[in-house]
Amino acid sequence: MSVKAAKALKFLDYENVVGVPSGAEALYPDASLIGNEKDPDFKLVKDLNPECLLTDSSVTYDNP
Repeated sequence: MSVKAAKALKFLDYENVVGVPSGAEALYPDASLIGNEKDPDFKLVKDLNPECLLTDSSVTYDNP
């Protein structure tokens, strides 16, 4: 759900990523683009059926 989280997962060599926000496409080119990290497509995120969602404290979301 954030570029920082995607970078951290890449650093840890984690590869089972199903969606990334804009700005992290190059890290996981096979993952679906979920939109801007501050305004993701929550329906798409739900449809990807992730096991968990990772973000960082610099990202805040409005209630959808």
